[in-house]
Amino acid sequence: MRHRQPAPTNARPAPGWRRGVLGAMLASAATAAAAQPMPQPAVAVGCLITPFRHADIGTPVAGVVDSIKVERGDSVRRGQVLFTLRAEVERANTHSAEVRARNEAAVRGAEANLQAARLKLERTRALREQSFVAQPALEQARTDYEVAEAQLRHSQGQLDGLRADVAPARAQANQRVVRAPFDGLVVDRMAQPGERVELQPLLRLADVDRLRVEVIVPAIHFGRVATGQQLSVQPDLPGATARLAPVAQVDSFIDAASNTFRVRLALDNAARQVPAGARCKVALDGSASPAPAPTAAAATPAATPASPPSAATATPRPAPVQGARLQAAPRNAEYALRIDDSLGSTAGAGPRR
Repeated sequence: MRHRQPAPTNARPAPGWRRGVLGAMLASAATAAAAQPMPQPAVAVGCLITPFRHADIGTPVAGVVDSIKVERGDSVRRGQVLFTLRAEVERANTHSAEVRARNEAAVRGAEANLQAARLKLERTRALREQSFVAQPALEQARTDYEVAEAQLRHSQGQLDGLRADVAPARAQANQRVVRAPFDGLVVDRMAQPGERVELQPLLRLADVDRLRVEVIVPAIHFGRVATGQQLSVQPDLPGATARLAPVAQVDSFIDAASNTFRVRLALDNAARQVPAGARCKVALDGSASPAPAPTAAAATPAATPASPPSAATATPRPAPVQGARLQAAPRNAEYALRIDDSLGSTAGAGPRR
């Protein structure tokens, strides 16, 4: 008579229960990862480095170039002479005006006549008090004094007019000498001595100690750039290093044709290490997107079953999570997954005898 062997007491629970626990852990980790804001990656947009200011230097009057004091590539200071025009006539007029302004002979003669007329009037008044002269003689002396006084005022007015003529004469002569309006670099030279010039520029001057970075940004990035924000500027030059520059201006107008807006950065270039006119790239820093509000089902943690479920009612395998959120799952969950797979492979072997 064969005896029935008793059921083994060390039977392992069905693998479906462990998979249900693992699914709950992965779902909780995925919910926590989804609640955190995902930073957007930095976006590089094209830009152009331009001088802070530049000007085509010409002459206010027509004339013939006498001399050019600078060459292409020279650094100049404000007020430095750049070029001169022939000004022989203007210099002669200035000298003549200065000579006339220094001629005070007419004023000196008028002052002497006024002094003589004053003495005559005083002497005639004293004689009239003593009845040595008649009344018409006193009136004539008073008239002579008034005429001498008016002549002195006229001479002084003429002298003031001659002195005032000196300023226009000097201004006309100074128009023949052109000076630098600001500190900068001579970018180009378009004239030679002996040429007649009237409207065309002679030199091109640029301020490269301070640079402007003009950026054209797509409209989808509007609001990610603010005034005063530090952005990285990478010139498109071999061996050039990226430099930080503050945002000086952000246009609040979007061009409808290109769907872009302009941003201007101020780049300090006192050492002149960055050349003006170079193209560059500006990195727009990523900003965190708002986190979605967790739902009631996601906010409630999955309840751990009190007892192991049977194989017939095993919890189905959860849907696979994307790579970014799967990396947020705990390492012990991955370890449990490997153990669960090993247990599932040996579940059908039957109990040990």
